[in-house]
Amino acid sequence: MYELFRISLLLTCIILATTDGSAQKVQWTLRQCIDSAIINSLTIQQSVNTIELNRIAVKQSKNNLLPAINGSLGQYLDLGRTVNPVTGLYENGTIWSTSGGISLSQNLFNGLQLLNTIKQNDLTYQSSKYDLADAKFNLTIGIINGFLQVLYTHEALNISKRQVSADSVQLQTTLDMEFVGKKTESDVLQIKSQLSTDKYTLVNDISLWKLSKVSLQQLINLAVTDSFEIDYSTSLVPKESIPDAIVNVYAQSLSFQPIIKSYALKTESQQYALRVARGAYYPHLMLNGNIQTDYSSEGVQSSTTTSNNLQTIGYVQSNPTEIVVSNLPQQTITESKYPFGNQLSQNINGTLSLTLAIPILNYLQVGNNVKKQRVNLGNAVLSEEVIKVNLRKTIEQIYTNVLNSEAQYSAANEEVDANKAAYDVAVIKYKQGKMIASDLIVQLNAYIKAESDQLQAKYGLLFNTQIMDYYQGIPITF
Repeated sequence: MYELFRISLLLTCIILATTDGSAQKVQWTLRQCIDSAIINSLTIQQSVNTIELNRIAVKQSKNNLLPAINGSLGQYLDLGRTVNPVTGLYENGTIWSTSGGISLSQNLFNGLQLLNTIKQNDLTYQSSKYDLADAKFNLTIGIINGFLQVLYTHEALNISKRQVSADSVQLQTTLDMEFVGKKTESDVLQIKSQLSTDKYTLVNDISLWKLSKVSLQQLINLAVTDSFEIDYSTSLVPKESIPDAIVNVYAQSLSFQPIIKSYALKTESQQYALRVARGAYYPHLMLNGNIQTDYSSEGVQSSTTTSNNLQTIGYVQSNPTEIVVSNLPQQTITESKYPFGNQLSQNINGTLSLTLAIPILNYLQVGNNVKKQRVNLGNAVLSEEVIKVNLRKTIEQIYTNVLNSEAQYSAANEEVDANKAAYDVAVIKYKQGKMIASDLIVQLNAYIKAESDQLQAKYGLLFNTQIMDYYQGIPITF
């Protein structure tokens, strides 16, 4: 079922990615990137396989409650001096024999080990589902980061393009002013130098933009291609709001995070593993049954026939020479080969037994196994606590990043407004001949830096707020 879903979604993605209704590249949305990354992820597929293995383990542990029933069939050839199974005597010869049977074994009590194993395996199975959810969670965060990085580098590239265009206009203006004697050759050279610098920045920004797309495709596990594009039309406006108290954010994240639920189930599973180990202290009660039949080539069957024969039974006392005769019954025993089918049907026998195994001393294995499981349970508790501590640290870091990003974004907006106003004034003064090119370039670079700071602050705030929301189970909003 999973493979069919995977193949169908991959075909859909391929169709979407290759459709060219108006000679335009299809742009991937964030949702499409996340869904495709989950389908293509080998780690996700391994987690799915782990879930299936654990499901089978649960099924098998339940099946262990059923009786074990086995059939057997044997064909034997004895050569030379051997025991005749019919007479019980040693004879020389060749004897063929066949035996078959069915045996049954049912565990009636074993210290509740079977039941506790079912619960242990079921908890492990449920835990693996949360492990899969956590793998998807971490992969989604990586895709969000990669997607925003492409958007960021694309906006930075557009800023660089606008700057190069503005420089070109400014250069032409300076050349025109030089022609009429309002600007010097030095002004022209300084503007050309600024244009060259901004072109170099543009080339770097193009490279960073392409690299960010490569990184995103690799996160999705796609073959890298130049035709890959994302949806740049998404309007991303950072929300400036005071986040909830960090304690509440952490509490909400604790109740949502799949990794927390997974480790809680792992700890509970280890508790049942300890119960399984302790169950070995108790006696084990087994019900065993067996039914079988045999055939031997030496098997014979006897038949008796009775007939009346005239026989001498004595003589007359007064005359010993006179014989007395009478009809007496006489039995004749005839032996013949015992047919195969008759032997099998008439040699059926069976046994039924109850066996109570009482553990007394088994190399102290039971006690040591119990000790090991106690240590494993202690480690499970510690691992669960480590995960909670790591989550708390992560939330604290993200929470601090959100606060810092909000402050930086607010300051960056003011910086851009101020520098844009200053730059606009500087352009007017430059055209009026009241400012030299070097001063204009200083103001221009300040404006460029302000825009760059604003862009970084914007995407820093976008990423941090989205991640903090996502850690609390709040859906992605772009």
